[in-house]
Amino acid sequence: MSRVKPSAAQRAQRKRMKEAAEYYRRVLQDPVLLKRCRAIAKQRKIPLPAAAAAEFFKAGRATRSGEP
Repeated sequence: MSRVKPSAAQRAQRKRMKEAAEYYRRVLQDPVLLKRCRAIAKQRKIPLPAAAAAEFFKAGRATRSGEP
C-alpha cells in the first residue's frame, strides 16, 4: 500500500464497518434477527447484508455492543 496514513475519521469509519460486519455474522446466527433483517431487505428490495448494516447503523449503542 501507499505510505499515506488514514485519517482519524477514516480509521473510525473502518472500525464501524468491521462492527457492522460482525453484526451481520450475528444476524446469520440468530433466527429472530435473521427473520427481521430478511423482512427489511424484502420490503426495501435490498440485499440482506445491506439491510443488516442499515439496521446496525440506525440502532443505538446497545445493539452495537452485542445486544439485539
